[in-house]
This record gives sequence, C-alpha cells and structure tokens, in this order.
Amino acid sequence: MIRLLFTHICDTAFISEGSKNLNIIGIFENISARNFPASHPKFSVVSSVQGDAGNYNQTLTITNKLTNEEISRISGPTNISMPNGKALFIGTFVMTTFPSAGKYLVNILINDNNIGDIEFNVGI
Repeated sequence: MIRLLFTHICDTAFISEGSKNLNIIGIFENISARNFPASHPKFSVVSSVQGDAGNYNQTLTITNKLTNEEISRISGPTNISMPNGKALFIGTFVMTTFPSAGKYLVNILINDNNIGDIEFNVGI
C-alpha cells in the first residue's frame, strides 16, 4: 500500500547532485491573474510517497474543483527500493492554461489510484 507523505506546489523543486537533498523554492497556494483564460508560465509540484517496494507510475493531474475538468497531466515512473521506503516525484508544468478563476486541485495518483490531492486558488 502506498500513502502520500506530502505535496507542495512551488516555483521550482530539484534534487541536489552531491547531497541528494530536496530543494523546494517558492511554495505557494495562490496564482493571480487579471484575465481568463490565464496561462501560468511554469511551476512545479513535488510529492513524497511511502509504501511497498516496487516500480509505480505516478501521475499528477490538475483539475477544476467545481467542474472536475482536467486541464493538465504529468506522468512518470516512481521507484520505492525497499519495504516501507520512500520516493520523491517532481512534476514541472509549463504554460498551464486556467480557463477560469476558482479553486483547483492537484490530484496525486499511483498506478491510476488517487492517493491524495492539494487545493490551490487561481484568481484576481
């Protein structure tokens, strides 16, 4: 079983080469826009999961909370190397277009099963 430890929306996130430390820069929960549809140039979503050893497919989707409309998706492999181990996943969204102001969700899926989400606001 896989469980979500944390998720952050931020300006950028990366793993340092030498130390292997996670760097999360500019955590936020609000995106400002004057007109809609509005495009955000770039942001990252970083998540940490823990669970059974194995190879998994992790997907991050962005959906409008009110309409459930999916507006963007990123997928990639996640590997947990030991029992009860942890894995990080960083997804970078580029030129994401938000059709309207409102509340949005980043949904975190492992092998197409939703294990959690984080809410953020897009508006004036």
